[in-house]
Amino acid sequence: MRFAYGINGFADHRLTEVLAVLVDLGYDGVALALDHDHIAAYTDDPVTHVAAIIACLDEVGLAVVVGTDTYGPLDSRRAPAPTLVGADGAERRVDMLCRTVRFAAEIGSPVVSFRSGASEKRADPDVSWDRLLIGSAAVLDEAAVHGITLGLEPEPGAFVDTVEGYLELHRRLGGPEHLGLTLGLDAGGASAPGVGFGPGFEAGFGAEAGVECAADRIRCLAPHLVDVRIAEPGPPGRRHPVRTPGVIDDHPSVLSALHDIGYAGLIGVEPPPGPVSPETARSSLRALRAAAGRTPARR
Repeated sequence: MRFAYGINGFADHRLTEVLAVLVDLGYDGVALALDHDHIAAYTDDPVTHVAAIIACLDEVGLAVVVGTDTYGPLDSRRAPAPTLVGADGAERRVDMLCRTVRFAAEIGSPVVSFRSGASEKRADPDVSWDRLLIGSAAVLDEAAVHGITLGLEPEPGAFVDTVEGYLELHRRLGGPEHLGLTLGLDAGGASAPGVGFGPGFEAGFGAEAGVECAADRIRCLAPHLVDVRIAEPGPPGRRHPVRTPGVIDDHPSVLSALHDIGYAGLIGVEPPPGPVSPETARSSLRALRAAAGRTPARR
């Protein structure tokens, strides 16, 4: 299994410093976000900027996966607007995602993860679906040109907030080869918030379903799964930045399920809100490796 760490928490570090830290800690990869300050989607000199990032990655030898986890660059006053399903500005979100696809192709990331975003209150679901289909199709066209796979991540409060929603989008688009699923897991428990299957697809991924149930769902999703993210909880105290034990500590069956389906992508840790330290990243990797070492034998 290969583990990566997201750069979002390292706001006080240069990108070169972040990559060096992750290499020293023993991570296999890094999760980059094009709309994060480190990457700068709308820089005045994109060619030079991307070349510098490629040079950094080549020097440290980390694998990479790209996402669009923040929203500020498009509208800092109305984050997370605009979205793919919004009445205004959806074309700007499409442009951001297409830029991300091209960036991913240049730096060697096979996957770009994205989210649908939330629709407006009282919006007609059929209209939201039409907008999502149009925007997703445009980005998929770009992805196909560059050999990139898109990973849709269901998100709490988003228009697509369940795995069932992803499957419906995949069906409505005709089952495109370049559209997969990004699965978000909550390290604070057995749940995967926003990634439940909904009433039309058995039970949800909530804590009440149990970790073994979540592991079974992961096995069912093998043909679709292209990216896995584990969201870390915040520290238990402001002066004590130690991980809260969660799913990766106590439930190796989730990692076992990923092993069983032959998942070969990166398993990325999303840092908790606010600044993180190298020790936070170290403890996350330690917990992941310990859980992976306790995975049950392959079925």
